[in-house]
Amino acid sequence: MELEVHSKLEEELIYPAIRAEIDDDDLMDEALEEHHVVHGLLGELKKMKPSDERYDAKFTVLAENVRHHIKEEETEMFSKTEDCEIDWEALSSQVVKRKEQLTAKKTSKKK
Repeated sequence: MELEVHSKLEEELIYPAIRAEIDDDDLMDEALEEHHVVHGLLGELKKMKPSDERYDAKFTVLAENVRHHIKEEETEMFSKTEDCEIDWEALSSQVVKRKEQLTAKKTSKKK
């Protein structure tokens, strides 16, 4: 799944469902800011050539940010949802439907 689609699904559906159930706005805000940083770095990398002086350093920072984000989701955010009343089945259905919409939109833009 493309990163942009993945981020939209988390930001539009998954994070709001989790935020409503856990008492940790700082954690949820940080996750959104991490998405923002990743998208900014990706935008900068797309404008660069791999031979550019700071390309490798920027890519390393991007990779480190993504690894940190994933670790935080897995160890902190998702562990806080274990005792929550989130309807994961309904949320999953919403995510699949929205993913199809986003993917179809991207496909039609490429034509």
